[in-house]
Amino acid sequence: TDSNVFGETDVFIDGVRTSVRTEEANMGNLTADANLAVARSVDSAVLVSIKNGGGIRAPIGEVDADGNELPPPANPLSGKEAGEISQLDIENSLRFNNALTLLTVTPEQLLETLEHAVAATAPGATPGQFAQIGGVSFSFDPDQPAGSRVQSVALVDDLGAKSAVVQDGGVVAGAPSAIRLVTLNFLADGGDNYPFPSFIAADPTFADRVDLDGLDPTTIPDALDGNADFVGFGTEQDALAEYLAESHPAAPGPDGPSDFMDTETPVAEDTRIQNLSARDDTVLDDAGGPGSALAVYEIQGAAHRSPHADRGHPQPGRGHDRGHRAGLGPRVHD
Repeated sequence: TDSNVFGETDVFIDGVRTSVRTEEANMGNLTADANLAVARSVDSAVLVSIKNGGGIRAPIGEVDADGNELPPPANPLSGKEAGEISQLDIENSLRFNNALTLLTVTPEQLLETLEHAVAATAPGATPGQFAQIGGVSFSFDPDQPAGSRVQSVALVDDLGAKSAVVQDGGVVAGAPSAIRLVTLNFLADGGDNYPFPSFIAADPTFADRVDLDGLDPTTIPDALDGNADFVGFGTEQDALAEYLAESHPAAPGPDGPSDFMDTETPVAEDTRIQNLSARDDTVLDDAGGPGSALAVYEIQGAAHRSPHADRGHPQPGRGHDRGHRAGLGPRVHD
């Protein structure tokens, strides 16, 4: 499987436990963006991607004897060249291969979700619930009590245009009444104690859960599919493989123009997830008013149904298929 190549990187892609569970990481950004791209290919209204850092199990790259972080090495036995990202790399990093789930949340529910993502952040801690995100940026103050840490939230479109959702810890007036997002089925089922099941139970029609692994991509005209067949559509591994093949494909020679080049940054330079103990809050800098510069997904009452809502949603609370079964207590990634 190391010969099955989907992309190429010029940098070490940081999936190390102490990174993805405590701060924004370039591996978290990459896989969250991949999930967002696949979700939008199914439902163009999806704006946000949220996943847990605990689901990222390894980096893509190597650390040499001197401690230098490097892109993936060549594998002469398989024909893989240095910097290429293979099926084996993807499988090793995203070992649980959770399925992708679409949900609609209110801005208050989005804030609650992000509060949960940073609630266990503490010196020396590596909580699996810490989020990795796409399509959104937020700041948090770890010195504040859990549940009151998130200060600013902005939706961010593909061109970097921002739309304010939360300011000074509260939802801004005029924030979009509904925000469509993609997450993991593990989290949608309450894994790592995420609050999604309560959102779904409160208003299943509004939440409009759609599990992408239950869809047939051949029936979806714009589905991001067809480059990878080693795993099923609508799963994390497939999403990353498809996204790499489309956005960062391998090309002959080093330093190709489409290589992944987003170097891992220190906490003080993180922009998607801003830890206010290390930097100033710039989440809302240059942000427009609520809904500006974005095709915000408005839902009027309970009338919304996604194009795939009739394909049969699994029941909220069903057991996770990777050892996190219902009835066995809280499901967390260790």
